[in-house]
Amino acid sequence: MALLRFDERPAPGWFLALRAFRSDGTGVVTPVWSVELDGRRYVLTPARSGKARRVRAEPRVETADADFAGTALGPWSAGRASIVDGPAAGRARRALRRKYGLQYVVFRATLLLGRRRRAGGPGVVLVIDPVR
Repeated sequence: MALLRFDERPAPGWFLALRAFRSDGTGVVTPVWSVELDGRRYVLTPARSGKARRVRAEPRVETADADFAGTALGPWSAGRASIVDGPAAGRARRALRRKYGLQYVVFRATLLLGRRRRAGGPGVVLVIDPVR
């Protein structure tokens, strides 16, 4: 794996397709990085991103293992998402940093210093609980 090759998928679970729903019920699929902790999935996204806005309005989501473009590579699973902060968010950020390494550091720097910071706001952590 090249040092900063973002489109490479070294193992299943590297990319996750997140389908969040608009108020009219239309699903919008976005590829995200995620980490699983204690049976829950955690995702980092800018606070004003479409994902974050949709989750605030409608917590129902679906997820699937995906490629870099967000194309589902397996079955979709139902879940409920919410925004978390405090110790849970810190734990998720540390786990994401461990999993994705330098790629995560570059992504965070982009959120903090780049155009996304101005347009998308600070990063927030989404937690996705499976619906059984």
